[in-house]
Amino acid sequence: MSISRRKFLIGSSATIAGVILPSFADKALSQVADTGIPLLEVPTTESQLFYALYMDEYYLITDAAAGPDFDMPPPTSWTEYFGFNGNEITDRLLEEYDLTAPDLDGEADAYMVEEQWEYLRSPYAQAYVKLRNLEDQLGPKITGDDDGELRHITFNDFTNPSSSARVAEVPCAVGLSCLQHRLNAINAGIRIEIAPGDMY
Repeated sequence: MSISRRKFLIGSSATIAGVILPSFADKALSQVADTGIPLLEVPTTESQLFYALYMDEYYLITDAAAGPDFDMPPPTSWTEYFGFNGNEITDRLLEEYDLTAPDLDGEADAYMVEEQWEYLRSPYAQAYVKLRNLEDQLGPKITGDDDGELRHITFNDFTNPSSSARVAEVPCAVGLSCLQHRLNAINAGIRIEIAPGDMY
C-alpha cells in the first residue's frame, strides 16, 4: 500500500499531535517506498520480542514468548485449563463443570480449550493483551485514525460464537514502522521483527 508524505502528515492525527514526528515519517516512508520493508528501529532496552506476520492485507502481531504454535492449542488438562483462567479448584468448581478430582489430569473439553487459546493463550492473543495495556501511552489516534490507511494499530475482538480470538493488526509497513517508533518512545521494551517465512 502506497502512502504519500502529504497524505500521511495531513491525514494522520498522530503526526498532528506530535506523537509521530514528520522527520521520522519521512524516513519511514522513504524506506518503505524504496524497499517495501518497514523501518523497525531497535529499542535501547529490549525485554520482549514480537513478530509481525504478513497476512496479505495487514500485519498480525504475535508474541514470540508464547511459542511457535499458532492455529491449534497444545493438549491441555483440566488442571491447566483452570490454571490459565486463574480459577481456584474447589468442589463447587468441579460440580459446575461436572467433574471429579480424578478427571483433573485428563484432557479438557477441546472446544473450551480452543476458545481459551484464541482469547488468552495464543501468540496473537498474548500480543493483543500486552499492546492493549499500552494503548493510552501510545498516544492520540495511533490506535484508531478514521482513515484506515493511516491507522497504526487496530485491536479486534472476535468474541462471538464462531471465534473468541483477540488480535492486534497493523495495516501497512509504514504503520508498523510508526508502532515500533512509538513503543521505543515510551520505553516499552518491545522489539518487533518480521516473522520468518517458515515460522507459522
